Amino acid sequence: MPYRLAVISPSANETIQQVGGWLFDQVMAGWEVDVLVADRANPRALSILGVSVHELKSAELKSALVAIANGGLPHTVAVATQLYASDDGVHDCVLDLLGEGGSEIILWGEDRPVDLDFRIDTGEYALSNAARAFKREALVAAALSTETVEDTGIFRSRVSLKYAVRGAAISH
Repeated sequence: MPYRLAVISPSANETIQQVGGWLFDQVMAGWEVDVLVADRANPRALSILGVSVHELKSAELKSALVAIANGGLPHTVAVATQLYASDDGVHDCVLDLLGEGGSEIILWGEDRPVDLDFRIDTGEYALSNAARAFKREALVAAALSTETVEDTGIFRSRVSLKYAVRGAAISH
């Protein structure tokens, strides 16, 4: 059974720009990656990264996570901090998942949630050359700027980022 990563994001474009390269690396490492987005524009661009796209309905979020993980919860759930701060359904689901301890939680975005400050660490993930190339192609397909395709991504996690972001991708 493959490891499962669920991504909760406001839009396909945000997903590609912020975590597209990392998602590609996870897919190449054998993970099943499902992206739940409120705005499903540019699904083709996300498919370039090898992920599956689903509609985000925050009121039913936990049920959706269980459904895409075939009856369990995903091993890892990555969430845009913007949604965590602005959407009560996403916020409550993340807190539930943290309380249960079954899924690793990874956050990305500018803001560090104050209510999680004591539970998370910040770290970087270095993208592979292939991830940068596929992210660039996804950006082109979404008609987004390809001027800056970063070599690294900043993430926040409740466990060591070395494990949560890098090690988990290659631990199986």
